[in-house]
Amino acid sequence: MRTSSQVLNPPRRPLVPLVIRSVVAMTAIVAMSFGSSSSAMAQDPAPDIIRVEEDWELAIATPDPEANAPQVVFVFGPDDPEAGTYAVFEMNHGTMPDFAAGGMQLQCWWDNYLLGYRNHPNFSQFAASIDTVTFTAVTEVASDKLNLEIINGNSLTWGSFGGQGYLKLSLNTWRNDLNSYKADYSVKHTRVSYGATRVNRLVRREVRYYSAEGLVSTDTEDRYVHQLVIDTTGN
Repeated sequence: MRTSSQVLNPPRRPLVPLVIRSVVAMTAIVAMSFGSSSSAMAQDPAPDIIRVEEDWELAIATPDPEANAPQVVFVFGPDDPEAGTYAVFEMNHGTMPDFAAGGMQLQCWWDNYLLGYRNHPNFSQFAASIDTVTFTAVTEVASDKLNLEIINGNSLTWGSFGGQGYLKLSLNTWRNDLNSYKADYSVKHTRVSYGATRVNRLVRREVRYYSAEGLVSTDTEDRYVHQLVIDTTGN
């Protein structure tokens, strides 16, 4: 039989088990936190992009050599053309230092300042109907240089072009990577500048991003700049 003092003052449970449970719980929390931090720290950082390749396709319908039509301007490079460094690739004409019909010309600009230009030695004009032109525009940083180049070109008008150095410009640069490269700038500023009704389509087919170790990612979405007829190729 319990006494009145035992009823009013029941015996307390020992504190040791509570303390032990608290220590175990805190240890588990710390371990989980440490494990999460370790997992986050263990993740490798994204590799630096040092080269970007853009594949373009231009489908000519009915060119007019007498009017030097169509004329096409492609834009690519590491910066927004409205405020930085970029390349202009003019096809079927050239505008530096003066306008010339036919051929191809690669220019490099910083904002509104011309940094340099190069002409392809073949100054032929679009003449064949249903000529499809394909090429790759390359932006690359290597050995303190920013390289802007056209490679892997092919067409009826000029045959194979690009990759021989005729359409390549190299600049000294402070850049170590192309991590801020925005491929949307190319689509925004590329255009058929004259004779658009003579072009069936102008489309960027693919963009590839490379690190020093190799291919990092690929964007295969078709981005149309101009489309005169429904395109069933590449689908």
